[in-house]
Amino acid sequence: MANIDWPTGATCATQEEDGGIIFWKAPMENVMTARDDAEIRDALPSICFQGMVLCWYHSDKEDLPELACDWRTAVMTNPYIQVRP
Repeated sequence: MANIDWPTGATCATQEEDGGIIFWKAPMENVMTARDDAEIRDALPSICFQGMVLCWYHSDKEDLPELACDWRTAVMTNPYIQVRP
């Protein structure tokens, strides 16, 4: 897996079915709720792409997407941003 710099202003990131990692500039709670809503409705997240900072793709040598085992539910956070409990 390649390393990339965390985009400026992005608060969290999610992964899509096609392997794309979407970095969001939105409260993590909103992104988590949108992920839950999307899973229930099988539709685009309710935050749509308004808060999207960057969508990044990485593929292996055979051009296949790399997916995390928890890609449907995980929300990654920037380790340098403090999240309020």
